[in-house]
Amino acid sequence: MFKNLSKYLPKTCLWTFTLIITAIIFGPKSLVYSANVTMAWSANTEPNLAGYYIYYKNGTSGPPYNGTGVDEGDSPIKVPVGYFADPANPEYTMHGLSDTEISFFVLSAYDTEGNESGFSNEVYYIDVPASNLPPDTTNIVYPENYSGDVEVPLDITTAAFSDPNNDDHFQSQWQISEQSNFSKRVVDIASDNYLTTFSVPHMVLKSNHKYYVRVRFFDIYFTASNWSSTVEFTTAYFFVDLNGNGISDADEVDDSVDFNLDGIPDNYQPQIIKCVKASDGSVSIGIEKASSTAEEIESLEVIDPDTISDTFNRPADLIFGLFAYRLRVTNPGDTATIRIYFSGDIFESDVFYKYDTINGWYDYSEHTTFNDDGQSITLEVKDGGYGDSDGLANGVIVDPGGIASGGDSYSNLGSNIVGCFIATAAFGSKFEKHVQLLRRFRDFYLMPNRIGRMFVKAYYKYSPPMADFIAKHDSMRAMVRISLLPIVGVSWIALKIGPVSIVALMLIFISCFVGLVCFRRRYKE
Repeated sequence: MFKNLSKYLPKTCLWTFTLIITAIIFGPKSLVYSANVTMAWSANTEPNLAGYYIYYKNGTSGPPYNGTGVDEGDSPIKVPVGYFADPANPEYTMHGLSDTEISFFVLSAYDTEGNESGFSNEVYYIDVPASNLPPDTTNIVYPENYSGDVEVPLDITTAAFSDPNNDDHFQSQWQISEQSNFSKRVVDIASDNYLTTFSVPHMVLKSNHKYYVRVRFFDIYFTASNWSSTVEFTTAYFFVDLNGNGISDADEVDDSVDFNLDGIPDNYQPQIIKCVKASDGSVSIGIEKASSTAEEIESLEVIDPDTISDTFNRPADLIFGLFAYRLRVTNPGDTATIRIYFSGDIFESDVFYKYDTINGWYDYSEHTTFNDDGQSITLEVKDGGYGDSDGLANGVIVDPGGIASGGDSYSNLGSNIVGCFIATAAFGSKFEKHVQLLRRFRDFYLMPNRIGRMFVKAYYKYSPPMADFIAKHDSMRAMVRISLLPIVGVSWIALKIGPVSIVALMLIFISCFVGLVCFRRRYKE
């Protein structure tokens, strides 16, 4: 079945399609132990369709699809439309595939101008020996059955993998449900990373709520074990929400916050918009429904990024911290849009990052729109797809993320490059709006060049003792705040209009000043 997703692809892509394996034919084995695989898929119908690319790889699923060694060539294999005897029912046979490893495949389509679609769904092939037996059934070690007050975030742990054929452990499937029969699931994820321990994504589990969990293992031939025994557990109270609006009472904003400017305090209309403040109260964030498919924002919370040990691809500076929300949509699989407001300025140079325990940190720019007000973005998310960390089309979208200033990743800069110590001491918080401007100026103008990085490195080496002294003396804090205002102003102008415009303004200012001096001298004469 063809599904047009061009709305969600990069601008150079015109279409994509869903691959359906209608036939997989295992060719005769050759003396070199190779296999032949025939794939069939539903054809694209665009008039300017030129052909397809077949991507493949061995070993593990997911990109990059950089396979080599088949008779038809290395990945990707370009197949023009003219190759097919029946273009309406395309089929293609690949020869010389390994019969001892799993082979994974995706397709893309390209047009007469060379534009390429996104990938289809992934399929796989492996030759399963007749003697292969499934892995042994595992059991869940933590949490224990019927346990209560289970802390969140939760790492579910199993016993070690074992297999009667001594096959390797290839993948595990984890399911969490609110029903003991798993008829509806809040998590259903197959992973080759989380084999015997599974870190449940943020916001999936509710406070003081009963859940059921089970897991099964897969060997290298994708043969599944039986499901483990089901474990029942109840989460602990991890925040107090006396008014039942889905926000921790300690993190609620006051009546002065009206992000959507409708004249009604946002905390009076939780059915439309929910707001939360950072742990130090210096900034606030609002989430508003922006499409008819966004049924209800069930919950919103702030996450301390320092509690996340995964630093791969992590942005160096999350300007407003990390937050997560739970959104219920009208129907499972729906696409929805939401608007996210920030109490400080945001810039088009900023990037919205997502984080979840399955996919890690990743840039979400493809589905992010920066609005003209300079303080909000619009996100597009899909239940069970992009932007949904539970990986399941279950009517609920769970979505952690945060705004990061442009610049290198956390892993490239190191964990010390986070805040401006002296400015933070003077203004009281690394999230305060003046400090945010200085942090952005650092990331956008200093970190990309060698001299700027040397300055930042020296600053972070020598400034902490000064910052500690300033923080302990209110009079010093006031003096430093005043002295930093010109730098803050220059930073704001640079971020708003660019360095070239700053130079032009400085030249104009100098010209005016020189002209004024000359005029006064002539007037005195």
